[in-house]
Amino acid sequence: MHRILLIFTFVTLSLNLTLGQSKNQSSAQKPNIILVMVDDLGYSDFGAYGSEIQTPTIDKLAAEGLRLREFYNNSICAPTRASLITGQYHHKAGVGYFNVNLGLPAYQGWLNKESLTFGEVLKQAGYNTYLSGKWHVGNDSLYWPNQRGFDRFYGFIGGASNFYDISPYKDKVPPVELVENNRRINLEPGKYLTDEIMNHAISYINESKNKPFFLYLAYNAPHWPLQAPAEDIARYKESTMGPGLTLAAYQAQLKTDKLVLVDFGSRYCGSCKKLAPTVDEIEKEQAANVKVIRIEAYENKGLVKELGITALPTLVLYKGDQAVWKKTGVTPKGEIQSSIAESL
Repeated sequence: MHRILLIFTFVTLSLNLTLGQSKNQSSAQKPNIILVMVDDLGYSDFGAYGSEIQTPTIDKLAAEGLRLREFYNNSICAPTRASLITGQYHHKAGVGYFNVNLGLPAYQGWLNKESLTFGEVLKQAGYNTYLSGKWHVGNDSLYWPNQRGFDRFYGFIGGASNFYDISPYKDKVPPVELVENNRRINLEPGKYLTDEIMNHAISYINESKNKPFFLYLAYNAPHWPLQAPAEDIARYKESTMGPGLTLAAYQAQLKTDKLVLVDFGSRYCGSCKKLAPTVDEIEKEQAANVKVIRIEAYENKGLVKELGITALPTLVLYKGDQAVWKKTGVTPKGEIQSSIAESL
């Protein structure tokens, strides 16, 4: 049985061509490697980092392995993946933005030939190479996983996917489109995509009996649209992570002797729309105390339009049930800092 090296989440390793020297080693000396990538996961979403979410298996791995406390990943998906599987800066790999071609080599939207993937290097070193899950670093079939060093692939090419096939129940929603070894397929009705990604990963491991393997396991979860099996939803129904804070819960928090931050910007998030009426009601009640804060930021009107953002955040600062600021209008940066300092 080969040893297994498990690399979890956002760990970027440099690809060194000296791996090719391991061809002279016996298969028994080469560890199996599983690289797990989870999508849109927050730093504190694991129990090991203080989350309420129940992650006992991952917590056990954290307790027995190495936990990173200081690290960096790119702010959006495709560049993170490009760096992760090539060991290159994402611009150097050709994926400086999403998987769209912006007309520059650094922003072409697919992995360039100069940047080798884990699959390509480890395949040269005598490994079976597998990918189960999300790709997102090349839309055209010329740049799919099987053309970039992976022997087997099951998953989806783009940035997000429904977890279930909901096309029979909702108009204008296409079936879940997947790819298996360069062949386009659809997710079977009733199947849960995260489970299918795992099932294919297990089958790949089981078939690699006589050679070491590298498995890149790139889950779709917990990326939007946040669809889960009924039994998973039921486990959190009564928790604070269930349907969201009610108006009564907001009011109760505002009457405490603590500072409360209310994010009015969350309404533009599709999965947060159920909170919008509650937030709107609070906003109307406290209209006289709502402050607009000027934030120095890069203004990208094209990106805002592309993402469909119709509302932007307003920061409201309370101490107990009283608003800290009494003036209206735009608050200068220096006054923000002094107001916050006085309220603490």
